[in-house]
Order: sequence, then C-alpha cells, then structure tokens
Amino acid sequence: MQNEGSALARVHEVRASASYNSVDISGFPLLPGANRYVELDWKYSKPPSVLLFHFPEFDMRKQVLVQDQ
Repeated sequence: MQNEGSALARVHEVRASASYNSVDISGFPLLPGANRYVELDWKYSKPPSVLLFHFPEFDMRKQVLVQDQ
C-alpha cells in the first residue's frame, strides 16, 4: 500500500477471504508518502479472492487476480 497524502492514515483491519475461508490481521499506520507491505499467513488451498481494508471513515475492497503458474 502507498499513502500518497501528506497526513498519517490508519488501517484498522485487513481481511483476506476466499469462499468460506478468511484471515484477519491487525491494523497499522500508513505514514505520509510511504509504502507499506502487508503479509498474512494464508493456510488454505484456494488463494484469497478479496482483500478488505477497513479505515476509520471507509472500507476499500480489492479483488485479487490469481494468475496460473
């Protein structure tokens, strides 16, 4: 993730999900003008299809595209 703004932002929670499986991770700060890499421990056979980032004022939903290897 990248905070392109000049103010500190905060992600309250991140949820990755696929069908009936999901993994949540705790929130973290996004410093102004900085990049943040997010890793999660996914233990399911099917990869996540959706990432949900919960901010104080809104949610950001991102579809995950999985390419065949």
